[in-house]
Amino acid sequence: KMHMMLQVRILFALVLSGFLFSGCLWFSHGRKVPSAVTSRPSSGVSVEVLGPDAIPQGAAIAFVPFTAGPGAEAGVLLDRLSLMVVKGVADALEASNGALRLMTEDDLDAADLVIEGHVDEFSSGGKLKALGIGKKQATLRVRAEIRDRKTNTVVALISGYKAFRRVKDADKAAYDMGQGIAEGLINKGSRM
Repeated sequence: KMHMMLQVRILFALVLSGFLFSGCLWFSHGRKVPSAVTSRPSSGVSVEVLGPDAIPQGAAIAFVPFTAGPGAEAGVLLDRLSLMVVKGVADALEASNGALRLMTEDDLDAADLVIEGHVDEFSSGGKLKALGIGKKQATLRVRAEIRDRKTNTVVALISGYKAFRRVKDADKAAYDMGQGIAEGLINKGSRM
């Protein structure tokens, strides 16, 4: 009987280990991926301009900092990441020699276009990372729309996904995402 109990415990431990290491943790099935972001572009950012004249050369764009979406908790860290995305956009547009102009949220009335969006996901690498199991990377996922301020019509869609090793790399990931957004707007908006 003692030998049988030992075999049951070993079998249980093996099954549990296999379950945990296969990535099939029961609580991970409840996570929902936002439907607006269906792919992970290799550059990390996708900008879809919805018409040939949607983003005219030299347009003034107001960037409203991203807010927390369904998979991100509002707070100081998320606010900082949102501002790092804005800084990445600002630096890239400044280097573009006037292809597009960035306006602040305060200058909304003077803008031609408005970028508004959400941080849909910000994860620090999983609940079991400290034990050596679970996700080995942190993630940042955003989605946004660019609207014509006068007509309120959507002229472009933005989605971004960045994975990085450590949470302390989140600022760089957000900044790089902002640079990718600006490059996508400049390339698709002024060369169509």
